[in-house]
Amino acid sequence: MDQPKLYDAGKLLFLKAITPIHVGVGRTYGEAVDLPIQRDEFGIPCIWGSSLKGAIRAQNTRNKNSNLVRAIFGPEETEYASSLAILDARLLFIPARSLKGLYVYVTSRHLLEYPRQYINIIKSCTKSRNSKIDELDNFISELINIAKEVKEGCIKVSSNVPLIDGKVIINEQIYPTTECKDIIDERIRKVIEKSFKDILNIDPNKIVIVSDEDINDIVRTSLIVLTRIAIGPKPEGYERKTVSSGPWSEEYLPMLTILVSAILYSEPRCLKTKRCTNIEQEIEKLKKEKSVDDPIWHVIDPGKYLILGGHETIGKGIVEVFTI
Repeated sequence: MDQPKLYDAGKLLFLKAITPIHVGVGRTYGEAVDLPIQRDEFGIPCIWGSSLKGAIRAQNTRNKNSNLVRAIFGPEETEYASSLAILDARLLFIPARSLKGLYVYVTSRHLLEYPRQYINIIKSCTKSRNSKIDELDNFISELINIAKEVKEGCIKVSSNVPLIDGKVIINEQIYPTTECKDIIDERIRKVIEKSFKDILNIDPNKIVIVSDEDINDIVRTSLIVLTRIAIGPKPEGYERKTVSSGPWSEEYLPMLTILVSAILYSEPRCLKTKRCTNIEQEIEKLKKEKSVDDPIWHVIDPGKYLILGGHETIGKGIVEVFTI
């Protein structure tokens, strides 16, 4: 017997960093970086769902009726729950320095499991079906099967583009570190061309799959650490401004980083309890305006770009959004 579906619809979200991203955890003490970025339970960079939801809410607050935004995202008070579930944005591909070809996109079996888990959640929890998600699920499974073949110290590359004498130099580290067979695997390039090339506009010739044992070191050495200061007003009697605070260090995900998340949507709960007013008409109006028959985008749209973590005034935190 089929289980009842918890949500009406679901969307897979891919976030591609247009600028470096700092979604932080606040100031730390005794760490190498004063202001580190968010990390998951395995120490891999991520963006928690609460931070992502806040950015999407801010985007929709500027564009939609405030009562509708309250009904969907939930009010500031605890009158009723949000009709959205926004999952954590997990790392999928990280750009790493390459001695040949400038950079490569690196992933591993563990990182590839994230989109598959989210796809399974969307399929099992939502009423609507999406053929594109089903197709992507098959491609992800193919990449995971390839990643299972990669042992510690070995790699699989999609083409010979980043190779120098049969090796790839990633963040000043030579891979493979041991004798490994079949380094070039054209299955990767073919899968990327069929799936992620059009979705994310990534170069299928620059994909590198490493083992889960090696991915943390590559991620750690790919992150950006900036040292900053704050300039105060020019004191009376001085010709130049002075430093008011700092220096302090901040950690960033590099530009071109790709993360994956998901949005699950259900009918606003306040409609059943009659706690929200005049949103039925607003929803019907949006349904007529939208050209696609999708319950989520009738009422919410993350837009083409989002600003995450602030710092947009200094050219940081901008991501491009791709949805399936």
